[in-house]
Amino acid sequence: MQQVPFYDNPTATPAPEDPSLVHVERVYGLDLDKFDESHWKALHRIYRALPGDYRELPLPTWFGDKEPEPPFLSASVEPSGVQVCGLLRRTDWTAWHAAFVAALAASALPFADF
Repeated sequence: MQQVPFYDNPTATPAPEDPSLVHVERVYGLDLDKFDESHWKALHRIYRALPGDYRELPLPTWFGDKEPEPPFLSASVEPSGVQVCGLLRRTDWTAWHAAFVAALAASALPFADF
């Protein structure tokens, strides 16, 4: 299995209005310049298998669809990789991240070097 590079902008922090929730902004280092159609299909299969009631809205979304009303988590494609942002329970975030990293590590998707 491959090691999945990622970094936070900033580290997940408790929400002042409800400490059971965390603000998340994490970038997963996928080398999107090397993606072909099969890679995009594989990424979307991974998205659909993740916890949190997946929906295709303008952005891939999990847990809720009324951003900024928690819980919600969404993903976007950025120059540095796939960025996820949201506000959700820490336990949901931990489970989602673990599932995403495991699926990425088992995939043949190309990773970026940070």
